[in-house]
Amino acid sequence: MRCSQRHSILGLRDRFLRVVRSVRIPRRRDDRGVENPAYAPAVLAAHAGVLGASALVLAWPYDIVSWMPAFLLETMGRHVGSPAPVATTVKATLASFKASHQDSWTESQRAFTPDQLLELQGASG
Repeated sequence: MRCSQRHSILGLRDRFLRVVRSVRIPRRRDDRGVENPAYAPAVLAAHAGVLGASALVLAWPYDIVSWMPAFLLETMGRHVGSPAPVATTVKATLASFKASHQDSWTESQRAFTPDQLLELQGASG
């Protein structure tokens, strides 16, 4: 990802953002306990968007590019409470992001607004 051309990265960013924004995961079962047929495809689509977003976020393990704070919070924050495997990927991505930026966090946190920092703290636990 990191060695890709800039226009490719921005295109992928927009694509994954569109996927994450558009997918709504319905309840797994209805009131009668019947499995919702839209559940599995929605989880699959959400996980695809989150995996793509995760790849972009983790492509810069020690830097924070200008678009990353908003992208990180919108893609990961939106699915932190989703069912597995989506939430598992979100939590792993946030943990990896936090670990790789820990040494330079005083400098890295300047890329985030105060509201974004609070949201990041809430999402990563």
